[in-house]
Amino acid sequence: MKKLFIIIIAVIVCLMPFGILAGAAEPCASLTVIMINKADKSPLSGKDINVVKVADCYYSDRRASFTYTNEFSDSQVSLSDTGAAMHLYDTALGKGIKGTAVKSDAEGKAVINPCEYGAYLVYSPDKLFNPFVAFVPYETQEEIIFNVTAEPKIDVPVTDPTSPTSPTSPTSPTQPTNPSQSTTKSSDIDIPVVPVVPVVPVVPVIPYVPGERTTRPHQTGEGVTGESEENTSSSSSEKLPQTGMLQYPIPVLGFAGIMMFAIGIVVYGEGKKKEN
Repeated sequence: MKKLFIIIIAVIVCLMPFGILAGAAEPCASLTVIMINKADKSPLSGKDINVVKVADCYYSDRRASFTYTNEFSDSQVSLSDTGAAMHLYDTALGKGIKGTAVKSDAEGKAVINPCEYGAYLVYSPDKLFNPFVAFVPYETQEEIIFNVTAEPKIDVPVTDPTSPTSPTSPTSPTQPTNPSQSTTKSSDIDIPVVPVVPVVPVVPVIPYVPGERTTRPHQTGEGVTGESEENTSSSSSEKLPQTGMLQYPIPVLGFAGIMMFAIGIVVYGEGKKKEN
């Protein structure tokens, strides 16, 4: 058991240098340029871009510093200036430096993987976007980004694939005809037939008043006539005699029932005691 423990410790000690070297190795980096047309949000595939390394990078203690390469060592502008990209673009064209040509895929991505550390001038030979400088790795206040992605602003006008049709010649207006020369006869004109709507007599509604004579409408074949009749409900207006009963015996009868129920329970209990 002791020998096995010693062997495990020896293996760990032997592997420690390899772990230290692996931790000290610089992580791999990549540069991706996404080309999306802002006009219709469509990716631009098959487009060439040129990537020129303008500065070397020295990465140590999680810090990156950049120094111009020999081709751009005479540049007096700082890489952090806003006009550095155009200055480096003019220098590269003047010296005939084209760098690495990369073509975008179906998603509009032009990728360099792996990519060496450094500062790169990115421009489009077709001038689809303004030249810019990409830093690999890219350092922020929170972290250092090794897989750098850049999306330049591209606004290509969208053209209609269909060609415009030639305008047709306007037709000459027709001459108005003379009313006297009109050949249309009055007999040829269709006159709509209006159907005869029967007249429905309106029966008036007479309110009912108790005790009075009312005239009830009576409809005959010739129209509406009035017929007088005696209101038969006049006798119902007489006051009916009031009926009822007194309510004071209700509590008395209720109390008497309770007393009889109690007496019955007592008698029943006495009978049970005698049987026992």
